[in-house]
Amino acid sequence: MTDRVLFANGCSMCYGTDLFDDPNTGFCFDNEARWRAAWPGQLGRLLGYTSVVNDGFPGSSNDRILRSTIRWLVEDVPALKAAGAELLVVIGWSSPMRREFHISGEWRQLIPYHDYTDAPAAMINRAYREIAWSDEESAIRFATQVLTLKWALERASIPYLFFNALESLADIDEHSGGSLQPYMSQILDRHFFGSGQNGEPERIQAAATVKASGGHPDGEGHIAWAAALAEYLQTQGVAQKSVGCTGIAYSGTTKARILDRKVGLPKRPGAAAARKAPPEPERPKGLVERILASRRRDPFIYE
Repeated sequence: MTDRVLFANGCSMCYGTDLFDDPNTGFCFDNEARWRAAWPGQLGRLLGYTSVVNDGFPGSSNDRILRSTIRWLVEDVPALKAAGAELLVVIGWSSPMRREFHISGEWRQLIPYHDYTDAPAAMINRAYREIAWSDEESAIRFATQVLTLKWALERASIPYLFFNALESLADIDEHSGGSLQPYMSQILDRHFFGSGQNGEPERIQAAATVKASGGHPDGEGHIAWAAALAEYLQTQGVAQKSVGCTGIAYSGTTKARILDRKVGLPKRPGAAAARKAPPEPERPKGLVERILASRRRDPFIYE
Protein backbone atom coordinates (compact mmCIF):
# COMPACT_ATOMS: atom_id res chain seq x y z
CA MET A 1 0.00 0.00 0.00
CA THR A 2 1.28 3.45 -0.93
CA ASP A 3 2.22 5.63 2.03
CA ARG A 4 -0.05 8.69 2.17
CA VAL A 5 1.42 11.60 4.14
CA LEU A 6 -0.55 14.63 5.33
CA PHE A 7 1.57 17.60 6.46
CA ALA A 8 -0.33 20.31 8.35
CA ASN A 9 0.99 23.60 9.69
CA GLY A 10 -0.45 26.60 11.50
CA CYS A 11 -0.83 28.23 14.88
CA SER A 12 -2.54 27.02 18.05
CA MET A 13 -5.64 26.12 16.03
CA CYS A 14 -3.56 23.49 14.22
CA TYR A 15 -1.41 22.49 17.20
CA GLY A 16 -4.48 21.65 19.29
CA THR A 17 -4.04 24.11 22.16
CA ASP A 18 -6.46 23.55 25.07
CA LEU A 19 -7.17 19.95 24.06
CA PHE A 20 -4.71 18.32 26.45
CA ASP A 21 -2.66 21.22 27.86
CA ASP A 22 -1.92 21.27 31.57
CA PRO A 23 -3.56 24.48 32.92
CA ASN A 24 -0.66 25.22 35.24
CA THR A 25 2.30 24.72 32.92
CA GLY A 26 0.84 25.21 29.44
CA PHE A 27 2.54 22.00 28.36
CA CYS A 28 0.89 19.10 26.61
CA PHE A 29 2.09 15.85 28.17
CA ASP A 30 0.23 13.53 25.77
CA ASN A 31 1.31 14.43 22.25
CA GLU A 32 -0.17 11.27 20.74
CA ALA A 33 -3.62 12.17 22.06
CA ARG A 34 -3.28 15.77 20.83
CA TRP A 35 -2.13 14.70 17.37
CA ARG A 36 -5.12 12.37 17.13
CA ALA A 37 -7.69 14.91 18.35
CA ALA A 38 -6.60 18.08 16.52
CA TRP A 39 -8.03 18.67 13.06
CA PRO A 40 -4.97 17.36 11.12
CA GLY A 41 -5.31 13.96 12.80
CA GLN A 42 -9.06 13.96 12.27
CA LEU A 43 -8.60 14.92 8.61
CA GLY A 44 -6.00 12.21 8.07
CA ARG A 45 -8.40 9.54 9.34
CA LEU A 46 -11.30 10.84 7.27
CA LEU A 47 -9.24 10.71 4.07
CA GLY A 48 -7.36 7.49 4.82
CA TYR A 49 -3.83 8.83 5.23
CA THR A 50 -1.18 6.57 6.72
CA SER A 51 0.92 9.36 8.26
CA VAL A 52 0.00 12.77 9.70
CA VAL A 53 2.58 15.43 10.57
CA ASN A 54 1.20 18.25 12.74
CA ASP A 55 3.79 21.04 12.66
CA GLY A 56 1.50 23.63 14.25
CA PHE A 57 2.87 25.83 17.03
CA PRO A 58 1.00 27.99 19.58
CA GLY A 59 1.25 31.71 18.81
CA SER A 60 2.82 30.96 15.44
CA SER A 61 3.44 33.70 12.95
CA ASN A 62 3.14 33.20 9.22
CA ASP A 63 6.91 33.78 9.14
CA ARG A 64 7.34 30.52 11.07
CA ILE A 65 4.69 28.65 9.08
CA LEU A 66 6.46 29.46 5.82
CA ARG A 67 9.95 28.79 7.23
CA SER A 68 9.11 25.43 8.79
CA THR A 69 7.07 24.22 5.81
CA ILE A 70 9.89 25.06 3.40
CA ARG A 71 12.25 23.21 5.77
CA TRP A 72 9.99 20.12 5.53
CA LEU A 73 9.99 20.43 1.73
CA VAL A 74 13.79 20.53 1.67
CA GLU A 75 14.58 17.98 4.38
CA ASP A 76 11.83 15.36 4.21
CA VAL A 77 10.03 15.50 0.88
CA PRO A 78 12.86 14.18 -1.35
CA ALA A 79 13.01 10.89 0.58
CA LEU A 80 9.21 10.63 0.72
CA LYS A 81 8.96 11.13 -3.04
CA ALA A 82 11.73 8.63 -3.67
CA ALA A 83 9.72 6.10 -1.68
CA GLY A 84 6.64 6.81 -3.80
CA ALA A 85 4.61 8.49 -1.04
CA GLU A 86 1.44 10.41 -1.85
CA LEU A 87 1.60 13.86 -0.24
CA LEU A 88 -0.90 16.52 0.85
CA VAL A 89 -0.19 19.85 2.56
CA VAL A 90 -2.85 21.79 4.49
CA ILE A 91 -1.96 25.20 5.93
CA GLY A 92 -4.02 27.25 8.38
CA TRP A 93 -2.49 30.74 8.06
CA SER A 94 -2.20 32.81 11.23
CA SER A 95 -2.61 36.57 11.81
CA PRO A 96 -0.35 38.62 9.49
CA MET A 97 0.59 41.01 12.32
CA ARG A 98 2.49 38.28 14.18
CA ARG A 99 6.24 38.14 13.62
CA GLU A 100 9.08 35.69 14.09
CA PHE A 101 12.50 36.83 15.28
CA HIS A 102 15.64 34.88 16.10
CA ILE A 103 16.41 36.02 19.66
CA SER A 104 19.23 34.69 21.86
CA GLY A 105 19.62 31.59 19.72
CA GLU A 106 15.91 30.69 19.55
CA TRP A 107 13.07 31.33 17.14
CA ARG A 108 10.49 33.46 18.94
CA GLN A 109 6.91 34.23 17.95
CA LEU A 110 5.94 37.80 18.88
CA ILE A 111 2.65 39.66 18.68
CA PRO A 112 3.07 43.46 18.41
CA TYR A 113 0.13 44.40 20.62
CA HIS A 114 1.58 42.41 23.54
CA ASP A 115 4.47 43.14 25.83
CA TYR A 116 6.76 40.43 27.16
CA THR A 117 8.50 39.94 30.49
CA ASP A 118 11.56 38.49 28.75
CA ALA A 119 13.90 41.48 28.21
CA PRO A 120 15.28 40.71 24.71
CA ALA A 121 11.84 39.81 23.34
CA ALA A 122 10.30 42.89 24.96
CA MET A 123 12.96 45.15 23.46
CA ILE A 124 12.54 43.85 19.92
CA ASN A 125 8.77 43.74 20.09
CA ARG A 126 8.48 47.23 21.53
CA ALA A 127 10.78 48.66 18.84
CA TYR A 128 8.88 46.81 16.12
CA ARG A 129 5.53 47.99 17.44
CA GLU A 130 6.52 51.63 17.84
CA ILE A 131 8.67 52.03 14.73
CA ALA A 132 7.90 49.45 12.04
CA TRP A 133 4.47 47.88 12.67
CA SER A 134 2.18 48.51 9.71
CA ASP A 135 -1.03 46.79 8.67
CA GLU A 136 -0.11 47.52 5.06
CA GLU A 137 3.27 45.82 5.45
CA SER A 138 1.67 42.90 7.30
CA ALA A 139 -0.86 42.34 4.53
CA ILE A 140 1.69 42.52 1.72
CA ARG A 141 4.07 40.22 3.61
CA PHE A 142 1.18 37.77 4.12
CA ALA A 143 0.32 37.79 0.41
CA THR A 144 4.00 37.23 -0.43
CA GLN A 145 4.16 34.29 1.99
CA VAL A 146 1.00 32.69 0.62
CA LEU A 147 2.18 32.98 -2.99
CA THR A 148 5.73 31.85 -2.16
CA LEU A 149 4.46 28.63 -0.60
CA LYS A 150 1.78 28.17 -3.27
CA TRP A 151 4.32 28.30 -6.07
CA ALA A 152 6.83 26.14 -4.15
CA LEU A 153 4.22 23.41 -3.67
CA GLU A 154 3.08 23.62 -7.27
CA ARG A 155 6.68 23.35 -8.47
CA ALA A 156 7.06 20.25 -6.30
CA SER A 157 3.75 18.86 -7.66
CA ILE A 158 2.30 18.52 -4.14
CA PRO A 159 -1.47 18.95 -3.68
CA TYR A 160 -2.32 21.55 -1.05
CA LEU A 161 -5.07 23.54 0.63
CA PHE A 162 -4.81 26.89 2.42
CA PHE A 163 -7.24 28.63 4.75
CA ASN A 164 -7.13 31.50 7.25
CA ALA A 165 -7.41 30.27 10.81
CA LEU A 166 -7.80 33.65 12.53
CA GLU A 167 -8.46 36.62 10.25
CA SER A 168 -10.45 36.53 7.04
CA LEU A 169 -9.00 37.86 3.80
CA ALA A 170 -11.67 40.56 3.86
CA ASP A 171 -10.59 41.71 7.33
CA ILE A 172 -6.92 41.75 6.37
CA ASP A 173 -7.69 43.75 3.25
CA GLU A 174 -9.87 46.22 5.15
CA HIS A 175 -7.32 46.82 7.93
CA SER A 176 -4.59 47.39 5.35
CA GLY A 177 -6.51 49.85 3.21
CA GLY A 178 -6.96 47.45 0.30
CA SER A 179 -3.35 46.26 0.15
CA LEU A 180 -4.38 42.68 -0.69
CA GLN A 181 -6.29 43.64 -3.83
CA PRO A 182 -3.37 43.33 -6.32
CA TYR A 183 -2.73 39.78 -5.05
CA MET A 184 -6.28 38.43 -4.83
CA SER A 185 -6.45 37.02 -8.33
CA GLN A 186 -3.42 34.84 -7.60
CA ILE A 187 -4.44 33.86 -4.05
CA LEU A 188 -8.04 32.90 -4.72
CA ASP A 189 -8.45 29.59 -6.45
CA ARG A 190 -9.70 26.14 -5.47
CA HIS A 191 -6.65 25.73 -3.21
CA PHE A 192 -7.76 28.53 -0.86
CA PHE A 193 -10.68 27.39 1.26
CA GLY A 194 -13.24 30.08 1.97
CA SER A 195 -13.53 33.77 1.22
CA GLY A 196 -17.09 33.33 0.03
CA GLN A 197 -16.28 30.68 -2.55
CA ASN A 198 -19.41 28.56 -2.86
CA GLY A 199 -20.43 29.72 0.61
CA GLU A 200 -17.70 27.87 2.51
CA PRO A 201 -16.45 29.34 5.78
CA GLU A 202 -12.93 30.72 5.73
CA ARG A 203 -11.95 30.79 9.38
CA ILE A 204 -11.72 27.76 11.61
CA GLN A 205 -14.07 29.43 14.10
CA ALA A 206 -16.84 29.48 11.51
CA ALA A 207 -17.09 25.69 11.44
CA ALA A 208 -15.62 24.86 14.84
CA THR A 209 -18.27 26.65 16.87
CA VAL A 210 -17.69 24.65 20.04
CA LYS A 211 -14.93 26.35 22.02
CA ALA A 212 -12.78 25.44 24.99
CA SER A 213 -12.21 27.92 27.79
CA GLY A 214 -9.13 29.36 26.12
CA GLY A 215 -10.99 30.38 22.98
CA HIS A 216 -9.77 27.44 20.92
CA PRO A 217 -11.99 24.70 19.46
CA ASP A 218 -12.51 21.69 21.68
CA GLY A 219 -12.56 18.13 20.37
CA GLU A 220 -15.96 18.51 18.71
CA GLY A 221 -14.83 21.70 17.04
CA HIS A 222 -11.76 20.03 15.55
CA ILE A 223 -13.95 17.18 14.26
CA ALA A 224 -16.31 19.69 12.62
CA TRP A 225 -13.48 21.59 10.97
CA ALA A 226 -11.81 18.41 9.69
CA ALA A 227 -15.12 17.29 8.18
CA ALA A 228 -15.51 20.64 6.39
CA LEU A 229 -11.98 20.42 5.00
CA ALA A 230 -12.39 16.79 3.93
CA GLU A 231 -15.59 17.54 2.05
CA TYR A 232 -14.03 20.50 0.28
CA LEU A 233 -10.84 18.63 -0.65
CA GLN A 234 -12.87 15.85 -2.24
CA THR A 235 -15.42 18.00 -4.04
CA GLN A 236 -12.65 20.20 -5.47
CA GLY A 237 -10.56 17.20 -6.52
CA VAL A 238 -7.54 18.29 -4.45
CA ALA A 239 -7.41 15.02 -2.49
CA GLN A 240 -9.57 11.92 -2.39
CA LYS A 241 -10.39 9.40 0.30
CA SER A 242 -8.47 6.15 0.34
CA VAL A 243 -9.75 2.95 1.92
CA GLY A 244 -7.74 0.20 3.53
CA CYS A 245 -5.65 2.30 5.93
CA THR A 246 -5.32 0.19 9.07
CA GLY A 247 -3.35 2.66 11.19
CA ILE A 248 -1.86 6.15 11.21
CA ALA A 249 1.63 7.21 12.28
CA TYR A 250 1.40 10.57 14.04
CA SER A 251 4.23 13.07 14.50
CA GLY A 252 4.85 16.79 14.73
CA THR A 253 5.59 19.47 17.30
CA THR A 254 6.18 17.69 20.59
CA LYS A 255 6.72 20.39 23.18
CA ALA A 256 5.77 24.02 22.65
CA ARG A 257 7.39 25.75 25.60
CA ILE A 258 5.70 29.03 26.46
CA LEU A 259 8.71 31.32 26.50
CA ASP A 260 6.91 34.62 26.47
CA ARG A 261 4.66 35.78 29.28
CA LYS A 262 2.40 38.34 27.68
CA VAL A 263 0.86 41.50 29.10
CA GLY A 264 -2.32 42.34 27.20
CA LEU A 265 -2.38 45.50 25.11
CA PRO A 266 -4.89 46.98 22.65
CA LYS A 267 -5.11 45.12 19.37
CA ARG A 268 -4.38 48.18 17.25
CA PRO A 269 -1.73 50.86 17.78
CA GLY A 270 -4.37 53.58 17.60
CA ALA A 271 -5.38 52.84 21.18
CA ALA A 272 -1.83 53.17 22.52
CA ALA A 273 -2.57 56.39 24.42
CA ALA A 274 -5.06 54.53 26.60
CA ARG A 275 -2.50 52.11 28.02
CA LYS A 276 0.19 52.55 30.64
CA ALA A 277 3.69 52.42 29.19
CA PRO A 278 5.54 49.23 30.19
CA PRO A 279 8.82 49.53 32.07
CA GLU A 280 11.95 50.01 30.01
CA PRO A 281 13.45 46.53 29.43
CA GLU A 282 17.03 45.85 30.39
CA ARG A 283 19.37 46.00 27.42
CA PRO A 284 21.00 42.60 26.71
CA LYS A 285 24.72 42.51 27.42
CA GLY A 286 26.96 42.82 24.39
CA LEU A 287 24.32 44.47 22.17
CA VAL A 288 26.49 47.47 21.24
CA GLU A 289 29.41 45.20 20.38
CA ARG A 290 27.19 43.04 18.15
CA ILE A 291 25.85 46.12 16.35
CA LEU A 292 29.37 47.43 15.72
CA ALA A 293 30.52 44.02 14.50
CA SER A 294 27.57 43.87 12.12
CA ARG A 295 28.43 47.29 10.72
CA ARG A 296 31.98 46.14 10.06
CA ARG A 297 30.73 43.02 8.25
CA ASP A 298 28.11 44.81 6.18
CA PRO A 299 28.79 48.56 6.25
CA PHE A 300 26.94 49.62 3.09
CA ILE A 301 23.48 49.21 4.66
CA TYR A 302 24.38 51.79 7.34
CA GLU A 303 25.49 54.52 4.96
